[in-house]
Amino acid sequence: MHDLVFACGGNRVLFRRKVAQSRRPDYFLLAVSSGRFGAVSFEASDWKSESLTPIAVSHIGERQEAMLLMKAGDWVRSTLGIWQLRVAPNLLHGASLELLEDAALN
Repeated sequence: MHDLVFACGGNRVLFRRKVAQSRRPDYFLLAVSSGRFGAVSFEASDWKSESLTPIAVSHIGERQEAMLLMKAGDWVRSTLGIWQLRVAPNLLHGASLELLEDAALN
């Protein structure tokens, strides 16, 4: 499990040790922007899955950016629909944030 620490005026993720490359990560750190993924209503209670942890969120004018700590199956809701984290060994970086076609969560 991960722990967020408030230090130096903001949230920090502290890494305790490096793990073997062959080990599947428990969480993935993703950067999302409104230009690519649609706008997110961060004030709404249903904008994310329960286990998703926002690390940093910025909203300047109409532009949004966020860093999200996600595990397989976590999702985020935007104006374009629901994006879910898919984890598979055949993906280039091991994971992909994919727009669900029918807005039904697995």
